[in-house]
Amino acid sequence: SLSWFSHTHNMSFNSPASIFPVLYSVISCHAWNGDRTQVAVCPGNSQIHVYETNGEQDVKKWKKIHELTDHDHLVTCIDWAPKTNRILSCSQDRNAYVWDLGENGKWNPSLVLLRINRAAVTCKWSPEENKFAVGSGAKTITVCYFESDQNWWVGKPTKKVRFRSTVLSLAWQPTNNQVLASASSDFKCRVIGAHLKNLEKEKIAPFSKTLQEYTAEGWVHDVAFSPSGKYLGFVSHNSTLTVVNMDTKEAVSVPYPSLPATRLLFLSDDNVVIAGHSYSPELFTRDGDNWVYKGRCDHGQYKAGGTGNRSSVRSAFMKFQKIDSVGTQNIGHAIQTRHENSINGLQVYKKDGDNVTEFTSCGIDGRLLFWEAKKCIDEAKL
Repeated sequence: SLSWFSHTHNMSFNSPASIFPVLYSVISCHAWNGDRTQVAVCPGNSQIHVYETNGEQDVKKWKKIHELTDHDHLVTCIDWAPKTNRILSCSQDRNAYVWDLGENGKWNPSLVLLRINRAAVTCKWSPEENKFAVGSGAKTITVCYFESDQNWWVGKPTKKVRFRSTVLSLAWQPTNNQVLASASSDFKCRVIGAHLKNLEKEKIAPFSKTLQEYTAEGWVHDVAFSPSGKYLGFVSHNSTLTVVNMDTKEAVSVPYPSLPATRLLFLSDDNVVIAGHSYSPELFTRDGDNWVYKGRCDHGQYKAGGTGNRSSVRSAFMKFQKIDSVGTQNIGHAIQTRHENSINGLQVYKKDGDNVTEFTSCGIDGRLLFWEAKKCIDEAKL
């Protein structure tokens, strides 16, 4: 791994490998607890590792305090409820678990009755944290709630919504516990109702009813609401961000000049970052009713290089490392961004009111990195 190379060869030059240490060889997903003192990470396998960070951003100073091992295959998504302190996880083993921290200090899993025959891909707690949704390769969304009589979590599938492919991402409207947005590889972003009569007296959005539907020109990888819930954004595989005004229902699509993004995060109602195959967060800013691409937040200022008698040895090792991690030999220069492979996760780290001030990213390169929102906004450029 890259961390092995860093320690073995004691790199002293200013490269991403030496500045930003690798936590694992791969990170599949991550989620923070309510006060951001702990983080749950999947190291590219069937386990979830919980770290105590003590407010440190240096992963080498983190302490692993729990290993959650009940899943049988790759964990695809983690969501940590900030109020109830429950961890929600789903996996390619077609299962989802709700983890509760017991009085003995151990996490106890409760199996969720999903009734699906394909991998569970994404999961998300509702704003009130009394239910959650799971999207899967079974071309469905399952909305789950706790059945107190049976003492387990029961899932109710959205049978009326005709998904034609895998549901890749989910997002609840922050101000409405009954409105759920989905991203799917059938080129659609849908907004559906998720009212459950045994939980909610007032029916605002009937269960399994399609409220809005938007078509993209590629797989829709991710979907998210702005902090106020006024804007809905989604990214598709044709390198396009689409933002919907939930008041007027009008959509604005903005193509961008880089590789497709697979994740997005609203920093405020005026700014949104996306990330994916370009190895860097990228910023869009609202300009009236339109959205404008501002550019990359990481400009590759972490130059790899070396001097002295061992520089040729370092170059050789770096070359073979790139071949192994990136999968190609046609590399004329070292990767200079903080991430050295695709970014597959964006999470809020700090907020000022409703606006995000810091966020984190994780990637296939095994890094979990921190970003200042203001710095991204001020320094983003093409």
